[in-house]
Amino acid sequence: LRALQFHPRSADSIKGEAGLLRSRSNEAKAWEQTRSRGKMRFFLISGVGKAGIAFLATFGGLDYLTRYGIAYSSAFFSHVAGWLPGSVVVGLAFGVFYWLIMEKAYKASQTE
Repeated sequence: LRALQFHPRSADSIKGEAGLLRSRSNEAKAWEQTRSRGKMRFFLISGVGKAGIAFLATFGGLDYLTRYGIAYSSAFFSHVAGWLPGSVVVGLAFGVFYWLIMEKAYKASQTE
């Protein structure tokens, strides 16, 4: 029951909320800059470049380790080449999904 009791907000928590509002406006400005650079660049850099490479390293790496162990195998490059197309598709899908989420949040922040 103690958790349900009312606690007056301190001046520090109010200052923290004001800082949060400032950071949201900074996020909006950062997203405006990202938008100005274009969707395709965002899809390639954030989607394929970041998420696709992370997917390739994580799942391709785990698959490689379970098949060949830590020792280097001559199949390493062919293994990476096999995972590369899927990683590009996953990265592109992530980029599109993330763009849509950020656009929705940005537009909602502009109407407030």
